[in-house]
Amino acid sequence: MARGPQGGVAARGAYGGAVARGPAGNVAVRPGYRPPVPAGGWYRPSSYWWRPGAAVAAGAALGFVTAAAATTYATSPAPAAGYCWYYTNSQRTQGFWDVCPR
Repeated sequence: MARGPQGGVAARGAYGGAVARGPAGNVAVRPGYRPPVPAGGWYRPSSYWWRPGAAVAAGAALGFVTAAAATTYATSPAPAAGYCWYYTNSQRTQGFWDVCPR
């Protein structure tokens, strides 16, 4: 970053782009060079791999944790005696605890 004698500021980006702000607050931007994307989009780097069965084990562990969290949430008891659960949407996926009517 460089500062001019009248208070202007200039900075240079990682790929040669630049931005400058003058003393009056006006801004100028010059886009920089962008590395080319290989034809056909993204490709898997050679160092990006899973050991045999590791992806299956990771998926099973994630499923187990998700199921345990859902069971804990769904089977939680009322926070105190005399409280009821009220749904706030027709799909019955969201709601809140409140005092039961008498």
